Amino acid sequence: MAYIAYRGVNGTTAVNMAVNIIQITALLVFSVIAIAYRVQHKQGSTGFHLSNGVAVNYVVAQDTVKDDKGNPTPVLDANNKPTMDKDGKPVYQMTDATDKDGIPVPADKDGKAVTDPKLAAPFTVSYAPEDAITGKAGDDKDPQTFNFHSTAGSVIAPHSFNFVFIQACIAILILVGFESVTAMGEEAKNAKRDIPRAVLLSLAIQGIVCYLIEYFAANYLLHNGYTIPNAAASGAPVGDMMVIVGTWLFGSYAAGKAFMLVQAATVFLALIGTTLACLNTGARVTYAMGRDNEVPSHFACCMGARSRRIARSGRWQSSPLSSALLRWRFTSGVPRQRHSTNIASGIAFGIFSPETYAKLPNTLVIITLISNFGTFLLYMMTCVIAIVAFREHHMFNGFKHFVVPVFGLLANLACMLFYLIGPFTVSGMS
Repeated sequence: MAYIAYRGVNGTTAVNMAVNIIQITALLVFSVIAIAYRVQHKQGSTGFHLSNGVAVNYVVAQDTVKDDKGNPTPVLDANNKPTMDKDGKPVYQMTDATDKDGIPVPADKDGKAVTDPKLAAPFTVSYAPEDAITGKAGDDKDPQTFNFHSTAGSVIAPHSFNFVFIQACIAILILVGFESVTAMGEEAKNAKRDIPRAVLLSLAIQGIVCYLIEYFAANYLLHNGYTIPNAAASGAPVGDMMVIVGTWLFGSYAAGKAFMLVQAATVFLALIGTTLACLNTGARVTYAMGRDNEVPSHFACCMGARSRRIARSGRWQSSPLSSALLRWRFTSGVPRQRHSTNIASGIAFGIFSPETYAKLPNTLVIITLISNFGTFLLYMMTCVIAIVAFREHHMFNGFKHFVVPVFGLLANLACMLFYLIGPFTVSGMS
């Protein structure tokens, strides 16, 4: 990535153009297939569900979960006591049965295992409202759970104030990056015309294609075969959905998994585009700061063609730091000797014991959460700066340079506060 950035802005633009075309096409393909799956599978029809990661369209036999001593594992209630059925017998945890090859074992209508999938009871799709929301609000033993959307309108309808705020925070974070366009102002042939257009176009592409369409399609696909709790427990929920729709469309689980892997490859390409954008932005910002003597002058060192010399710092300064952070992430959680260290903590603080290291922010999730909080702060302060910068400028416009920034300031401040308050008010939010 650093080499592409070093070669110049034209090469970066060509790579990002190709990446965006491939990624957006992949998103639209999945969205169309997901919506088609929901339309084609009416209430009560035979559909697919995931069992041990395999997409099947039949009922799967159940096995009792056993502990390391071979004893059945009971289902525990909120008081950590075994749950009893209506006859006073303990209820045991059950799991989908698999054969020696890891393929789910089919079952007949009575739940008994059969050897021939043709004899198995078909899996019935349900979008019924009584299945969509289960449990009771405020009940510890049977808490209310939102499983899926029973109608298309439910996907886009607000369900609670907290959920609306969660979506607002997600939307803002998904739209992050549009301001990176402004870093390319010096290379643009007509910056005054094209940079504002590029900012608005990037927002439209991210907001409409990569968020609204994909969000609707993924949520509309959910049903009793793949619920929101299933998605929450998965490391790759959209990947699971791709396996389901791919198996349906192409006729086999192997083809469905291949479809998912092809889509995953486009995500990898998207990371290339994101990395290039970050390197170019970082290089150009530090170049401008070095030129203005805000940072050491070597950041403004120029060699060769202009489009290459600015990006030079992206190769030699941003890349090693990124690599160090990556190593930090991938080595976190690995058992260490007492005097071992990693790049990030070793450089900053010296050598830690494993006990001390475990108390430090050492996972990508924590880094991401801190970064997201900082993003809200950054955009909020940008709104403040916009108000101050244009207050006495001859181009000042009350709506553009006061009303809009104030709205942005308050919106980001609200998201920051909800980031802190939300975990105490929304069940499952962390």
